[in-house]
Amino acid sequence: MMNSAQIDKTLTRLRALHVGNPREDVFADHLNRLLRRSPEGDLLPEAAHFTNTGETRGIMVIGGPGGGKSTMLQRGLSRHPAFADFSEDSRPYIAASVPSPATLKAWLRRYSGSPVIRLSAHGARFGPDGNVSKSASSYSIRLSSG
Repeated sequence: MMNSAQIDKTLTRLRALHVGNPREDVFADHLNRLLRRSPEGDLLPEAAHFTNTGETRGIMVIGGPGGGKSTMLQRGLSRHPAFADFSEDSRPYIAASVPSPATLKAWLRRYSGSPVIRLSAHGARFGPDGNVSKSASSYSIRLSSG
């Protein structure tokens, strides 16, 4: 029978294992499309601009709890060749955990440092949980301390 130390060691080894899935390749393809290329065709750690006004694009990853979204993003970004020369402290992207429930209001409250966030959306309705119950055409966000 295994003792606690052996069990912990085995669990640590198992947690370090990775089983890839096709979503990782799809994510890498989308990420590559969002990055600029050098004149030689190498991917650069800079966002590609898609309009003459400097607009960029993003990626939305959707899936159920425990589906591997965070792991896919962390692995995909940390192992991407365009980001290979960066340490975790100097990476050219922002990594943030989204609080549960995953609402804009909850996210802003967590990362703004502000105790009160007022979010008004023109044409939108918000339920008591902060989720949008009707789509909006534009949003105004005001952070305040009271």
